[in-house]
Amino acid sequence: MPVVSPGRNSHGTRVHMQPFPRLPIDPADQTEVAAATQSIILNQLAEGVIVTDAVGRITMVNGAAAAIHGVARLDIVPDSYSDTYQLFTEDGRPYPPLDLPLARAVRGETVREARWRIVRPDGVEVLAIGNAQPLRGADGKQIGAVLTLRDETARESAERALFELNATLAQRVEEQTRVAEQARIEAERASEAKSDFLAAMSHEIRTPLNGILGYADLLLDGRHLEAEDQRRLQLIQGCGAALLTVVDDILDFSKIEAGQLTLDSVSFPLVSVIDNTVSIVRGGALKSGLQIETRIDPDLPAFVHGDASRLRQVLLNLLNNAVKFTPLGSVTLMVRREGTDERGYDLRFEVTDTGIGIDPAQQDRLFKRFSQVDGSISRRFGGTGLGLVICRHLLSLMGGEIGVESREGVGSTFWFTLTLPPGEWPTIEHPGAAVDIDMGGRPLRLLLAEDVPLNQELACAVLEAQGYLVDVVEDGAEAIVAVEAALKQGRAYDLVLMDVQMPVMDGLTATRHIRALQSPVCDVPIVAMTANVLPKQIEDLRAAGMDDHVGKPFRRADLYATIARWTGPQREARPAPASATTDGSNTALDGAVFGALKDGFGAERVAALLDLMGAELRDRFRSDEDDRVQVAHDAHALVSAAGMLGFTRLSRLCREIEAAAHGDADLLPLIHQLEIQRAEVLGTIHELKAA
Repeated sequence: MPVVSPGRNSHGTRVHMQPFPRLPIDPADQTEVAAATQSIILNQLAEGVIVTDAVGRITMVNGAAAAIHGVARLDIVPDSYSDTYQLFTEDGRPYPPLDLPLARAVRGETVREARWRIVRPDGVEVLAIGNAQPLRGADGKQIGAVLTLRDETARESAERALFELNATLAQRVEEQTRVAEQARIEAERASEAKSDFLAAMSHEIRTPLNGILGYADLLLDGRHLEAEDQRRLQLIQGCGAALLTVVDDILDFSKIEAGQLTLDSVSFPLVSVIDNTVSIVRGGALKSGLQIETRIDPDLPAFVHGDASRLRQVLLNLLNNAVKFTPLGSVTLMVRREGTDERGYDLRFEVTDTGIGIDPAQQDRLFKRFSQVDGSISRRFGGTGLGLVICRHLLSLMGGEIGVESREGVGSTFWFTLTLPPGEWPTIEHPGAAVDIDMGGRPLRLLLAEDVPLNQELACAVLEAQGYLVDVVEDGAEAIVAVEAALKQGRAYDLVLMDVQMPVMDGLTATRHIRALQSPVCDVPIVAMTANVLPKQIEDLRAAGMDDHVGKPFRRADLYATIARWTGPQREARPAPASATTDGSNTALDGAVFGALKDGFGAERVAALLDLMGAELRDRFRSDEDDRVQVAHDAHALVSAAGMLGFTRLSRLCREIEAAAHGDADLLPLIHQLEIQRAEVLGTIHELKAA
């Protein structure tokens, strides 16, 4: 069958096509068609629609609106609407008929996002949300009202389930956290009790041991001893010395486990300490027929800064081990300087022996507690197996490393590296001599913030003897005023020595205020003079903006060195305060979380939640931090809400505060962080509301 193109006949010849004539349509029929079309469209809408005339009679209801009310057809005059259906406000109170959104729209009002509950004839309760507004004709007169509504029951159930799930999860996490925290506390108590017991027993054993060794030494000094008596006394002395070594190891190890082993840094002559240590070991080695040799680098510094007694302890342990495990031959101590950098002198110590050596497969056990390479070693030579563990911990505290190189039957070399800052040469002090001046040739001007008169007098005496000019204030508030006033008078302070615990205003708060001032006032070096020298306390000092600290009771050399470090030509740079990153981890608001919440709940509800969040933040944490129960309650109340709104940092911090309040942790640093977070979040809420 041939294909016919439009406008052409079957032979392909163009023809003229006439349009179909339009038939006249009755206006009444046209109205009916329009009404039918409108009805079809309305009934296909997912939202319910109810229309009234000007006096409130219902003239149109679509299928969705009837379904929401649980009927096939909603054909009721407004006066009987509230009588026919059980209508309630969202919180469950009877809904006044005149306050219904449709009734208000008939009176000319526009109602947005109204919420009410409908109890359908089958007893099912539905949460409805809708908008109502007047209908007006072309002349502007009201001809009726329209209500659009939708069923929010499923969303409400989902929200309720989500909140309940969140609450359940939060409760479980809280319970698990509490259990874990309790287990941690119990473990720490057990560890502390064990360490305390070891320390106490070690001290109790040392007391009689000192008597045994002391009297053995006195008897051995006697000139009328028979050979057998002398031999027996030497055995007593040797056994007592071995037992004392064991006790000392246990005592040091217990301090390590309890976190109580600390360093006592001073300036000391390095070569003299090395020579003295070798002399202690040389006497016993010579009795065994061993040679003790030393190879000291002539380029070693004369004075270094560090803990001389702990360095001596490490050397003694390594040298004694070398002597103990070397039946024949020699023990050599080599010390050399490998370099110098901004931290100080890089030093390497090596103790080499010609002893029994160690199988490479066993060397990894050397630095484990209560461990020796094998049982035969323990039986032949004795010992606790703690000496090298203690050495490793001491060197770790001093920033060094330790290792071993050994071949079985050939010998061993134990080495360690250490970086020690330059020490001060001893000087003869002359009262009143100004020996410390700055680069401009003038005496340094210091501000001392200290509230105890005795400490004021002592510090001033020490500082003025070194030539410093010192002004004294009694609290942190006076320190802030003094720093600002000194700059205005053209005599700015070179450094502030700040006590931490003072009346009126403590040193940490004063430091924060000074750091918040305009430059150059905020740049003045601030050194804490405090007895709070535990690691966590030092972190708090740094976090507040302090540059350094000197522990009380202070040593003059330490105080002078610290002042010189922050005022001399090589003055240290204070690290910049932490700032927010761009990855969202340090910002107040997680935009993705907040955006998802806003998309799900709508701008108005989220705005209301932000208002509630702001009110909670302003009202919470107003009690004393000593009221740990209230602090924990306030923190717990904000964890979930802050997280759901996107304030994840605040949520994590509140969880930390809650855990700390339930335990024995110091709350003050966390409360300080909270104050910063509170200000940031309130500022973010203000910006979100204004956007």
